[in-house]
Amino acid sequence: MTHLTEWLSRKLSAPPTRANLDAHIDRALRKTLDHAAKNGRHYSKYLQNIDIYSYHNIKELLKSLPFSYPAELRDAPLNFLCVPPHEVLRVVTIPTSGTTGNPKRVYFSQEELESTADFFNYGMRNIARAGGRVMIFMRGGSPDGSAVPGGVCDILTRGLARFGAEGIAYGEVTDADAARRALIASGADCAVGIASQLAQIARLPGEQPELKSALLSADNIPPETVTELEQRWGCEVFSHFGMTETAFGGAVDCAAHAGMHIREPDMLFEIIDPATGENLPDGERGELVLTTLTRRVMPLVRYRTGDISEIIPGECPCGCALKRLGHVDGRET
Repeated sequence: MTHLTEWLSRKLSAPPTRANLDAHIDRALRKTLDHAAKNGRHYSKYLQNIDIYSYHNIKELLKSLPFSYPAELRDAPLNFLCVPPHEVLRVVTIPTSGTTGNPKRVYFSQEELESTADFFNYGMRNIARAGGRVMIFMRGGSPDGSAVPGGVCDILTRGLARFGAEGIAYGEVTDADAARRALIASGADCAVGIASQLAQIARLPGEQPELKSALLSADNIPPETVTELEQRWGCEVFSHFGMTETAFGGAVDCAAHAGMHIREPDMLFEIIDPATGENLPDGERGELVLTTLTRRVMPLVRYRTGDISEIIPGECPCGCALKRLGHVDGRET
């Protein structure tokens, strides 16, 4: 049993089969829609007029729902809130591209962030090792090792600790040479960071860290950058897709490197034609649309991410029932 299959089994409290996962998604989607219709100003205006239990096929149910957009979240974040304010543990502000416009604000509960830490716990077991050290070059950390509570560095560090790996929160790379020196001094055997920023470190002349693995996340991950890091650092390179709206964790590579396994018990991804909004079959690239399945604080329904990707058809060679996301590019904030 792979680590992600073990995680899936725990999430389902049932054998980790595709049939059991599909049944879980069906139940979780309807529960989420019912909660959003009753408690969220943004969704109540149309969800209350839809009999979500009259649809026997969730694909047809989804097609009956309008899309949500980042601009709506930016303009009126409290309209997406579906719980009393005291249930909110963390508010994450996402800067808007350019110089104008409101930032997006996304709200989380303790339980939702713990769910992400649990996903990181199992998703990172192929990438890091018990007793190893992982330096994290992501937003929410700083070179002194401190991490913003409830931020991605903090959550990843907590996930790593659950199987005996140590996370070191450095923060985003602003000085590649300083980051390289810190990485070497830490003795870390794994690095996590934005693809372009880790590439800056790897391209510096002189001494390089001795890494066994690296995880690229939070940005476009060009295949040529993966190859470059593999060659320069001599390590295995994995990919992860996540955004703040997915509570940071979304889909992660396994040892087969045949696509990123989607966090399906907690979120549903659709691929649509960006121009027509029609759903595309597995294997065709289009815009990634997100529906959260276990978020009570700020559920998102058919949220258009602006990312371009595909659902890879068929089963992964690793045997895990989770669907796989292909290469992601074209993010719009």
